[in-house]
This record gives sequence, C-alpha cells and structure tokens, in this order.
Amino acid sequence: MHKFREKLIFKLCRTFNNEEVQFILDQIDSVLTDYELREKVSLPSVGDDGVFLQRFLEAKHIEGMSKTSAKVYVSELKDFYRNIAAPITLVSSQNIRDYLIALKTERNVSDRSLEHRRIVLNSFYSWMYENDYVTKNPCQRVKRIKYRKTTRQPLTAKEMEQVRYVCRNDLRSTALVEFMYSTGCRISEVCGVRISDIDFYNKEVRVVGKGNKERIVYLNTAAEIAIKRYLNDRKINTDYLFTQTRSRGNVPVSTDAVRYTFRKIGEAAGLERVLHPHDIRHTTATDALTRGMPIEDVQSYLGHSRLDTTMIYVKLDKQRVKANHKKCFS
Repeated sequence: MHKFREKLIFKLCRTFNNEEVQFILDQIDSVLTDYELREKVSLPSVGDDGVFLQRFLEAKHIEGMSKTSAKVYVSELKDFYRNIAAPITLVSSQNIRDYLIALKTERNVSDRSLEHRRIVLNSFYSWMYENDYVTKNPCQRVKRIKYRKTTRQPLTAKEMEQVRYVCRNDLRSTALVEFMYSTGCRISEVCGVRISDIDFYNKEVRVVGKGNKERIVYLNTAAEIAIKRYLNDRKINTDYLFTQTRSRGNVPVSTDAVRYTFRKIGEAAGLERVLHPHDIRHTTATDALTRGMPIEDVQSYLGHSRLDTTMIYVKLDKQRVKANHKKCFS
C-alpha cells in the first residue's frame, strides 16, 4: 500500500496541484477501505512441463527469495531438466553426478559454479522430499564440490581516486560510484532504489536487501551532491534513481548494465584488475572497519544476517598489527 501511494502521488503531481492530489487520495482511500491491495508479483516462467519447478519457485518466493535469485534458479534448473534422461521425480544420485561431470568436462564449468548448481539442486530436491513429491533427496549423497576461494581485495585510496577522476565529466557514473561507496549497497539493491526511497533532508535511503528485508543506509556529502546534480541533469521522468541509459520509460537499470559500466570505468581508470560493483561494497566495508566502526554496526549496515559474513572484510594487515603491537607493548 505504501509503494502504491508513493507511485500514485508521483504521477498525480505531474498534473494536479497539492490540494487536488490530496482530494483524489482521500477519495481513493475511502474506496480502498473495503479492499485489500497487494503488489502484483511475476515469477519467471519455467514452461508447461515444469509444474514442480514452478511450485518450487512459488514456495521460494513466499520465503523471500529475490527475483534475481529466482532467475538464476530457473536457468540452472531448466538446464538440469533438459539434460537428464530420467523423469524429474525419479532422478538418482548418479544422475546428478553424471550431470555435474558433463558440465565440467564438456562445458568447462568451474568448480565454483558446479558447487552452486549442486546447492540449487539440493534445495530443489529437499523441497520435493519435504512435500512428498519424491521418497528421498537424491542430492543428499552428492558431496560438496571444493573450489579455491579467491579473496576480493578492496580498492586502495589511489584506485578509488582514479575511479573518481575518470568519472568526473559523467554525472551518472559519478552518482553511481558515490552512491555505492556511501551506502555499501549490493548491485541488486542499487538497481531497485527509487527517488521516493531517498530522504535528502536526513540523508537516508531505504533499500530492500536479501529476503526482502528493508534497512536504512546513508548518504555522505559527496553522494548527496553527485545524486542531486545527476537528477537535475537527467531528462528521463521516472521514480527509479538509476535507469537504463537509452530508456525513456519507467525502466530501472539492470544488474548487467551496472556491471558493464563498472568494467568500462575500471578500464578507463587504468586499474590492473577488472572492476566489479561488489569491489565498491567491499571497499566501503573495509574502510568502515579500518576507521573504527564496530563490526556489529558494519554487519547491520551491509544487511548481513550472519556476523561471519562480515568477517570476510576483516583483514589482518601485518603493518597494522605491528603498529598496534607497538602502541600496546612499547
């Protein structure tokens, strides 16, 4: 209901004055007292033969799975469904192993991606078993696939300034970089932010994270100025903060478009690595911890449900340890 009113007000204000808008809202509210208004949700389709998959996705949506995750699940489950000989309800552990082996040998899929597919299949068949569609979970006997975990490094102060410098004449890129650095938002959260979610007076932004959990993040001065300059210059009339560059409609920017933008920014900045949007979030978290923000506050700010997720941003810098040792024991 809250989102409905915001969108309605936004559209009405284009045509009517404040008094007329309030009158229209009062009339709508008086009618809606007898009705329940809910946002329409469109789940990705998996085809007519994927009844179990569709039911699984509906169950996951109720549990709070994001649309982005749902698309990934659809893609991977559909691929599995197409490439096994057995009916989906009669799949064995060996069928799953054969499928994963084929992915690795024939498509050169990485161990990390294979493990993700195993997790998706295990989630799907756990749900099938819990709902009595199968007599056992065939994925339960498929062991976890080990892979080398690469540690993502935050941007150095020099790299961050290089990124800012190449964006200096591009208001959209500057706003995107400064917003992500100030808020530490995930890429999916950035794509979903609306102007109506921003309280410029208090420098607060309401974002929706994993599991549809809302939290408040904050704008520093650089982000506030960059966003206002970008919005004042923008020609597209929409409530989404960031839109597709060529769109003239109410279309939010896609995660792929943001990734492409950051890759190009990194290349222009002369970075010796590919720049990903998550690098900015990682930099925000690392800088916050380095500058003394308690790890529990960083956890809350980033929207982590578990503290050990936040711990990956804690780096045992040898020089910092040496300096702290000297301060404590010299």
